[in-house]
Amino acid sequence: MSIITVGIDLAKNGFAVHGVDEDGEAALVWIDYFLGTQTTEAKKLDCLLSSEPIAIGDLILTEVLQGFGSERNFNEAKRLLTSLLMVELGGQDVAIQPVP
Repeated sequence: MSIITVGIDLAKNGFAVHGVDEDGEAALVWIDYFLGTQTTEAKKLDCLLSSEPIAIGDLILTEVLQGFGSERNFNEAKRLLTSLLMVELGGQDVAIQPVP
């Protein structure tokens, strides 16, 4: 499977980061993955993480990490996400800066 588009769906009270493959099918859903929601897309992501190289944009990293309420969950997600190939949009240091 080849991811051709990655985007952020913004909603009033949340967001979802996902990818779309060459067939237009949703391929990644980070929020469902971290929440443990058993969607088809989250299951695909789990398989892809252990079998395919995955890249994440630094701005997507920022958006995903801002969704964590506990330091423990934030650190676990940060460890996983920063192990992925980073695509620099604004820079990783900027992406994981604490919000004042």
